[in-house]
Amino acid sequence: MTEHLLPYDRSIVPQETGWWCGPASTQVVLSGRGIVAAEPDLARLIGTTYDGTSDINLIVPILNRYLGDGLYASRRMPADPPTGDQVTQLWRDITTSIDAGYGMVANIVAPPSNYPRGVKNSVSPAYSGGTVYHYIALMGYDDGPARAVWVADSGFRPFGYWISFDQLASLIPPKGYAAIQHSLWADILTQFIGPRR
Repeated sequence: MTEHLLPYDRSIVPQETGWWCGPASTQVVLSGRGIVAAEPDLARLIGTTYDGTSDINLIVPILNRYLGDGLYASRRMPADPPTGDQVTQLWRDITTSIDAGYGMVANIVAPPSNYPRGVKNSVSPAYSGGTVYHYIALMGYDDGPARAVWVADSGFRPFGYWISFDQLASLIPPKGYAAIQHSLWADILTQFIGPRR
């Protein structure tokens, strides 16, 4: 059981307005790759309005613009609760993306009965005010028996915490997330280290 955490600039995590969680989460993922991008610029490129960022598909092209065309793709989790296949795919996407050095952006829906709860002795974020529609950056995972994911959360103190993988999987439906594409990453690895035997 090992923690896998990506480095990122923790000072930039808090979002600059009440509706820029999508751009802020994108900014954190870019920071994990050493790229500095201003949150207002990202908000403009994504098309975020006072109502927020309407769909994860608005974020994917911006990640690809900065990090490589076609690297990221969106995945939907329309079934609520999610299917076993969707949960398996989510864990695979998290581990593949983080192991490759790339964070993920997830769109979540958190009713008061399912506000994120910190695990591994981390402080729970201070969600309040009814159902929260939100974007978060996934910047690490723990592959121990009680699987967990590190969240950089732009909207709520303490702005970073471990969440159980099972709870995360329950928060994403019916929305989706942005992760790197397995096939493209496999092609990149093959170019650098040769085909897997």
